[in-house]
Amino acid sequence: MKAKIAVTAYFINTVTGRVYRPDPMLDLIIELHSKCQFIDFYFLDWHSLTNEENIYVYNLSINTYTRVNLREFNAVHVLKIGYGTCKELTLKEKWQQFLKNVSVLEIHKIPCINKVDVFRYAIEKWYLLTLSELEICTIPSQILSSKTEYEILLKEHEPADIIKPLNGECGILVNHISELDQNTYEVYQKQCDHILIQKYISDIQYGEKSLFFLNGVFWRSIIKIPHYENFRSNGRHFGASFKDYTPTSKEIKFSQNVLDAFPRHVDVARVDIISTKNNLMLMEIEVIDPGYYIDSRSLILLKLEEFYKNFLQKEYCI
Repeated sequence: MKAKIAVTAYFINTVTGRVYRPDPMLDLIIELHSKCQFIDFYFLDWHSLTNEENIYVYNLSINTYTRVNLREFNAVHVLKIGYGTCKELTLKEKWQQFLKNVSVLEIHKIPCINKVDVFRYAIEKWYLLTLSELEICTIPSQILSSKTEYEILLKEHEPADIIKPLNGECGILVNHISELDQNTYEVYQKQCDHILIQKYISDIQYGEKSLFFLNGVFWRSIIKIPHYENFRSNGRHFGASFKDYTPTSKEIKFSQNVLDAFPRHVDVARVDIISTKNNLMLMEIEVIDPGYYIDSRSLILLKLEEFYKNFLQKEYCI
């Protein structure tokens, strides 16, 4: 009998039945489903994770929506979440709802790729301070209450410093402090409880390197290069370009050290780093919807199949 893995796919909302847009990574899951001999894959929207045991999923074997008992799944992979299904929510409300929904997996003891506790820990970037204390070279960061007065914020930080929500996503509300005004700052206060202030590192213009790891083993890497008029490297929606990148052994070792120091075990992760004149510097670790930036298949399918097989063997000793 084949194992069953549900993969969260935000372009398919299994509550409303609405299809948002295709995604290259999810196309790979569809292809893997057709080739894999030991796993059947299903798509679900994380909104479908409720206290009800019978949830709507998209069954790739019959290409239609159906109800399935959540306990039938051997694992759930929170692969894509996006913001398309809940734009009406603030960032704070969205992440609270997300954690509430995925906590259902803990209640029903469904293995999750990464564990829900990892999401709970990493959903805000307090870990940057922890890793810095552990002598990981990390972008200089300060976390403040979003209730901090606007005038104090301007007085105590440089105009080039970066301000962002502590629980942000996709480059939303990532700005230089010099770009703020009182009205804009009030948006931050509505969206989040804490803000993250980081030093602007000019070397970002040469690209942010994203190294992907499966169960602690380096998988692949890309480099994200900001548009010349924009410092943000989050993705094409900000004009950034990205391409495959072959990291140096030093970059791989640094990123592995970051994951080793991270206070939780992660099954899948993206480690974002930049190279400065003197050293390598950690920008962030992404364990929730790491945005795999897949444009080519190469050996990706084989690596994914091997990863899922090893995960199931670890969880079920098969």
